[in-house]
Amino acid sequence: MNDIIFKKPFASRKAAQDLRNQIIQFLIQSDLKPGDPFYSDADLVKRSGLSRKTVREALSSVQREGWIERRQGTGSFIGPRASMALPPLQQETSNRKSLIRLAVLGFWMSGDTADWYSSGVLRGLEEASANCGVSIELIGDHHQKVGPLHQRLMQSSPDLLLVMPSTMQHAYAIAEARHLGIPCAVTGTRLQDLELPSAAEDNHQGMALAVQHLYDLGHRRIALLQREESTPFTFERRRGYLDALKTCGIEPDERLIWWTPTDTSNSATDLKSFLASQKPTAVICSNLMLAAPIGQLIRDEGLRIPQDLSLVTFDQSYVTYEKEFGLRPTVIELPLREMGKAISGMAREMIENQNPRQSVRLPCKLVKGHSTALFSES
Repeated sequence: MNDIIFKKPFASRKAAQDLRNQIIQFLIQSDLKPGDPFYSDADLVKRSGLSRKTVREALSSVQREGWIERRQGTGSFIGPRASMALPPLQQETSNRKSLIRLAVLGFWMSGDTADWYSSGVLRGLEEASANCGVSIELIGDHHQKVGPLHQRLMQSSPDLLLVMPSTMQHAYAIAEARHLGIPCAVTGTRLQDLELPSAAEDNHQGMALAVQHLYDLGHRRIALLQREESTPFTFERRRGYLDALKTCGIEPDERLIWWTPTDTSNSATDLKSFLASQKPTAVICSNLMLAAPIGQLIRDEGLRIPQDLSLVTFDQSYVTYEKEFGLRPTVIELPLREMGKAISGMAREMIENQNPRQSVRLPCKLVKGHSTALFSES
């Protein structure tokens, strides 16, 4: 770990805030990843020259924002926010007694992949938090075990828990929060059967955007690539695809829907056979995890996008897509910021018993890239 060097002297009356800002700046500029060890309280007292009380005050603020995780009896570690391209939270100026304290369990923070989902939702939460009177504490990601989560919830005692579910494991987190009497809300559709207040993308409308865009470019054999997983968005996107084809006057053909197992180790070979047999002129990739087999065909088989095949994909994981495709694709972006803003409004309604909206569906947006082209039979 690179040495942390503090700029001294610290502001006399705002030493904790000054220390907090310098720690966050260090974390932004470092190459540390979530789970890496961080300095102990004693280390920071020695390096900063500040009192233990001041250091702990600064670290409490840094932990609330998710930059570090402090585990009792183990030490301090880099937190989930280090994987996000997000600026620090603005310092709270409202009366904390009137704030709704919202704890957030993030979506997907693993390896070198930037957590585009949590980043987008958090941006929306932060933009709306001042007007809605909400303070935000990022308490972990989908790796969080139930035991440590229980301790964290007991320690912070939030008014509400927001879960961005990436796996069914998050259902256990919700059950634990409810056991502690903490109401919950969710984003997305993965756990919609729990009938919790939620803000989610309109998958049917998003798929209609993709089909209409390709139709307008002259494509009539439009294939859909999907993973075999029993998640609501999988079926919603399939239904949106079939309905959009009918709207465009194209008779749906189930043979143009390619399903791949969640284990994608042989997917590139299977996808190559599918493209050769069905001969689509365009494909819609409905899941981020399908980028890898497409990328393998580009690298190993010489597939050219969009000369040989136009491509529209869901989810704004542009870093992954550019790595796999070698270009910035046309994407159906999920309304992540809008989801965050909606949840901020719901939070106050839920706590103040104002009959909160149970479910909000928000429109997706098509962002044109370099993966689609005009198609002509000639």
